[in-house]
Amino acid sequence: MLDVPPSYNPVKIYFGPQKSSSLYSHVIGRNVLVFCSPRQLNSPSYDRLRAQLSKKGLYIKEFTAFSSNPSLDELKHCCLLHRESLPDTLIAIGGGSALDFAKAYKSFLSSGLNTTEYINAVANERLVPSVNNIYSIALPTTSGTGSEVTPFATIWDTTLKKKLSLTSNTIFYDVAIVDPTLTESLPYEQVVICALDAFNQALESLWNKNLTPSSAVFTQTALRTGFHILPHLTPESLTPFIRNKLSLMSLAAGLAISHTRTALCHSISYPLTLHFGVPHGLACAFTMPEVCLSNIRHDETFVRHLYPEVSTLEGFYLAICSINKHHAVAQKVRGYIKSYSSLISLIPEMYNPKRAKNNINPNPDIADILYKSWNEPF
Repeated sequence: MLDVPPSYNPVKIYFGPQKSSSLYSHVIGRNVLVFCSPRQLNSPSYDRLRAQLSKKGLYIKEFTAFSSNPSLDELKHCCLLHRESLPDTLIAIGGGSALDFAKAYKSFLSSGLNTTEYINAVANERLVPSVNNIYSIALPTTSGTGSEVTPFATIWDTTLKKKLSLTSNTIFYDVAIVDPTLTESLPYEQVVICALDAFNQALESLWNKNLTPSSAVFTQTALRTGFHILPHLTPESLTPFIRNKLSLMSLAAGLAISHTRTALCHSISYPLTLHFGVPHGLACAFTMPEVCLSNIRHDETFVRHLYPEVSTLEGFYLAICSINKHHAVAQKVRGYIKSYSSLISLIPEMYNPKRAKNNINPNPDIADILYKSWNEPF
C-alpha cells in the first residue's frame, strides 16, 4: 500500500479538556455515520456528544458491530451494509479498535471498489486506490493507540491468524479531537494497558531507522511523560491531571509513529494477540526491556542522541524494567500464555518484515529476547 511521506501529517488536532463540546462545529453535511463500541454507545460521554449532533438536526446512524480486534469478516459486513448511503461526515468515537475500523471503512468508501474487490485487496495487503475523500473526525476515548493521527489501520484475518495493515496517506482523519475527559470512564486496568501501548510506541519510534528531527520531538514528549508517570501510576493517582498527561503522551506517540512506524516489539506482539488473546498494549510492552537492551548493544547512539542527560545506558534500560515490573507485565502475559514452549513456538511468526525492518538492530535474537522477557531477569 502507499508509503507515507516521512514528515507528513495533515490532521487538524484539538487537544484539551472539554474540547469535545465543539464537535458539532466540525461536522459537515447532514448525514453522519458514527463508529463506536457497544460500551461507548451507552456511556454518558456519548450521550452528551449525541445530544450535540441532534441539536444540529443531523441524521445519525451508528455502527457497533466490531470486536476489540476488528476482523476482515466484520469489515466485509460493514461494507455490504452501508455502501449505498455515503455519509457526509464519518465520526469514530472510542479506542484504537473503533478508530482503526472507521479508517478501514473510510478507505473502502474512498476507493471506488466494490466490496469483493476491496476485501480482496485488504486481505492481500495490496494497494487500495483513492478516488475521493470521505470527511472524518476522530474522538479517542482511550490514551493508547494514537490512531487519531496515524495513517494506519489494523484489521485481523482470524481465519488465517494474520494481522493485516492498511497504510495510506488517504486514510488520515481530517480532524482529531483529543479530550482527556472522554477517558474518565475507562477502568484503571485498561488505562494501564493503553498507557503501555503509547509508551511502547514512543520507544519504537526511538530505536527506529526512520527517526527524523520532527518525529524526535514527539518521541521526546511522549517518553518524558511516560518515564515521569508510569513507574508510579496507581488507581489512587489517576487524577484528571494525570489523565490529561496520558492523553498527551498517547497523542505525541501517535504523531511520532505516523512518521516512523513501529518496530520489533510490535512485530513480536502480533502472534501473541492472535493466538493467545494478549491485549495489544501488554503484548507490545512484554518485550520492551529486552528489545531495548538488544538495540543498545547494537548501537547505543540512538539513546544518547535523544537523551544526552542520561547518565548511563543501563539506567535507561532499568527505567523501562521498572515500569514493566510495577505493572506486572510479564506476570499478566503469562496469565494468557500458559507455557514457555507455547510462546517460543510462535517465533517463526514474530519477524514481520514490515515492522521488524524498522528496528535499528537488523538481526535481533528473538529467542533470547523472549527467554529473558518470560523469566524477568530484572
